Amino acid sequence: MKIQKHPFPCFEIYPVDSDTLTAWVQISKTHRELWRIRLKKIEGGELDTVEGMKGRDILAALIRDKSEFHAHFFGNEDELDLHGRHVGDIEFEDGSRIVSALMAFGHHWVRLRNGTEIKNT
Repeated sequence: MKIQKHPFPCFEIYPVDSDTLTAWVQISKTHRELWRIRLKKIEGGELDTVEGMKGRDILAALIRDKSEFHAHFFGNEDELDLHGRHVGDIEFEDGSRIVSALMAFGHHWVRLRNGTEIKNT
């Protein structure tokens, strides 16, 4: 995946589930789009499970804790998954990224390109 040299600023970030969020993304100086963003290479469970609800709550708390920082989308703006979501990560101005923070917390796990999942033990 090609990473953009100048990532897109993001505003009003909200969790959808444990590994997807919505955000207004600044495409140009005068144009913003509301994107659904699938966090790259991470899984947190489906919403109809206890695991998924906990994952969404953790993602929501992370976003809330970083709400005072500017955020940018990192990823290829042309890459969409099978559900039409953009695939990438969000970096805050303090240098932290959502995917790394979720993995460090320990609830979420890795999903490889071939669909294999590697859970934290």
